[in-house]
Amino acid sequence: MDFNTILLSSFGKLIECDVLALIFNMAEFQHLPLYYKLFGLIKYLNGIIRNFPKAYKYSFGQDILRLSWSCIDLLVEANALSKNEKYSKILRLSITFDCFKIRLRMEDML
Repeated sequence: MDFNTILLSSFGKLIECDVLALIFNMAEFQHLPLYYKLFGLIKYLNGIIRNFPKAYKYSFGQDILRLSWSCIDLLVEANALSKNEKYSKILRLSITFDCFKIRLRMEDML
């Protein structure tokens, strides 16, 4: 085994992985324009939610932040999958983002 190879244990099975490939795959998502837009949106929302009334800050505000973080998580997961497996993650990302938009619309009405 060379220096760039490690063994990861998963349920008793050993999987051989190239360390450089792992690091490269983890960093790929940072080049996506959508990642930067979602990250900027989360930073913006954090500032807005601080000014929510106490009755909404800890319930409604946290729900909005949870959904926005779920969108980023799903984007990163979809980026790490093969082309055949991406469709289901992207569909889930789309549904999660639709729920997020509904919450934002509701917040505007409150």
